Amino acid sequence: ILVTTTQPTLVCGREGSVDIPLRAPHVSKVHAVLQLSRDGASWKLTIEDRSSNGTWVNGVRLKAKEQMALKTCDQICFVPPGNGVEQLVYEVLP
Repeated sequence: ILVTTTQPTLVCGREGSVDIPLRAPHVSKVHAVLQLSRDGASWKLTIEDRSSNGTWVNGVRLKAKEQMALKTCDQICFVPPGNGVEQLVYEVLP
């Protein structure tokens, strides 16, 4: 998943109209939104959970509709841990 200044908002999910399709059980039609925005002289990457089943950052489930700032090496997971399905884990890179 690549978030850039030319495409600063990406929608992840199961629905056909999303920017990042995630075809897996437990993924909602519109699961999460990644957004890159200016924060003074630097850039800030955030994630907002819009799912029914949850989004995890570093193993901690986000609250519904919660927006969280991400940092380098954070791990994002779109399916519940330990549910017997392949984990969709992504790591934030610089």
